[in-house]
Amino acid sequence: MRLPWEIAALALAAIVAASCTSLAVPPAPSLCPAPKAYTAAEEARAARELVALPAGAMLAQMIADYGRERAELRACRR
Repeated sequence: MRLPWEIAALALAAIVAASCTSLAVPPAPSLCPAPKAYTAAEEARAARELVALPAGAMLAQMIADYGRERAELRACRR
């Protein structure tokens, strides 16, 4: 038969052991994909090409949509 202080000591040891193991578990990886990284030179070239598009070009709208999606991806990964 266990004494009351032994039961309390075992309970405390179990709590401490459980709390330590939960701290050792690494965080779950993000389910959001990482946006592709571009160099400063690539971004500058893309900006020049975007400015050179004719007014009202559909490609300009698609690029703006892509920019919003990239911002959402970056926010999702935080």
